[in-house]
Amino acid sequence: MKAHADTQQEKSSTAPDSTAIARLRAHPRFPEAAKYIAEALTEIYEGNRIMNTMLNERARGQIGYLILMMQWASSSQHAAQGVTMARMKAACTRMNYCSPNRVESIMAVMRLFGYIRLETDPYDHRVKVIVPTEKLIGNYVERWRRHFHAMTLIMPEGETGLAALKHEHFAGAFVREISREYSAGLRVANASREIDTFLDRNCGMMILLFLVSKGVPDETITGALRATVSISGLARRFGVSRPHVRKLLADAEAEGLVGDATGETPIRLLPRAIEGFEKFYASTFLTFAQAIRAAAQEMEDIQG
Repeated sequence: MKAHADTQQEKSSTAPDSTAIARLRAHPRFPEAAKYIAEALTEIYEGNRIMNTMLNERARGQIGYLILMMQWASSSQHAAQGVTMARMKAACTRMNYCSPNRVESIMAVMRLFGYIRLETDPYDHRVKVIVPTEKLIGNYVERWRRHFHAMTLIMPEGETGLAALKHEHFAGAFVREISREYSAGLRVANASREIDTFLDRNCGMMILLFLVSKGVPDETITGALRATVSISGLARRFGVSRPHVRKLLADAEAEGLVGDATGETPIRLLPRAIEGFEKFYASTFLTFAQAIRAAAQEMEDIQG
């Protein structure tokens, strides 16, 4: 068996650059892949009003990932222990997800909904550790499956990832690579500052995905989409208030991301928003492709 490093290696992030992102967006099937992921993630979205009020979209999408990263930071069983409340508070503060005071409340909600459980650390009985449940792991595996399926349309790593998901060790190896990239400074959203307004609001990204998934080409503005959906409908679907959705869309309209956002239907998604959405998922696909390659190599090394 080949030796495998169990600690996170120091390295520079291989974050996709603007040239790689532009090249992928130019792929003739990229619009199809982007539309698919918008529809797929909207379909499997699991929301609840409590979590929506506690976290913005950026943090909500990453806090579960953070638990998995810390759980699978090493391929050794001993080092996998120790995802403590103190470590979660420190990590959430460092990554600017939420305040330390909010972490315990978030963990309580995740425990209530069956995403985590607390166990006594077998190596230190004085300490309680946070353990991701099969529900949380399964949620992320299904999200990866949808991403990898979209990737099959535009890059070979998609097929590799789909096949690797059947392997019991792939999830840990994949998350370890994502964790290394994040530790080295990767932030997928850095490639798509245009849509920060959606990312920084509760359910903002899901609302953007829904508008993309339901959008049809606009007859008056080249590159724009029109989605027949109401503010009240969006509020009901994503468990947020109508004033929250109205304020989000008003701010997005002021930034040139949407149009006709003050009425109930339809809403126009402008080219700047679509550009940001496409850059976000091009960066995501490229990041996942790198992680798939690295995870496949790690599994090959372990199997010897």
